[in-house]
Amino acid sequence: MNFIKGKELGGMGETPKAVQAFLEQIVKEESPVVQVLKACNQSIIAPFVMELRLNLCKDVPFKDGGGWRISVQILEDQVCILHNKRQKQLRTDGQPEVFEFEWELKMTFPLNMREMTNISFKVTSIDYTVDAEQEVKDKLNQTLEPYFQHVNQN
Repeated sequence: MNFIKGKELGGMGETPKAVQAFLEQIVKEESPVVQVLKACNQSIIAPFVMELRLNLCKDVPFKDGGGWRISVQILEDQVCILHNKRQKQLRTDGQPEVFEFEWELKMTFPLNMREMTNISFKVTSIDYTVDAEQEVKDKLNQTLEPYFQHVNQN
């Protein structure tokens, strides 16, 4: 196996540049591995997050709740990439947040990863603190209801 040495990288000793060089030189752009990696970054979900923030949930503002998981499932005839992200209430009045929710964006591809064949979104959990007012609960539930799929509402 040939290894890429620092000199071959033009003096780049940083890991991200080394990984990029490895992928460009050894793995190649059209590789299914590279295509999977392209689907495992925040830029691919950014348009969806903006739609969620600015349109779907405009009346219940939220922010990053910490935690973002990506799962890659290689099945017999397809590849599924799942992005799970946790969000929490955005408060501007100095009061503590009273809700968190988690969503999942699932992208499905054929094994060659040439094109996305399906995309789906669902809310997987909603959690409220004991201080959550019923009005806040109702507004969030009404906003996210079309996307519930076996949601735990605590």
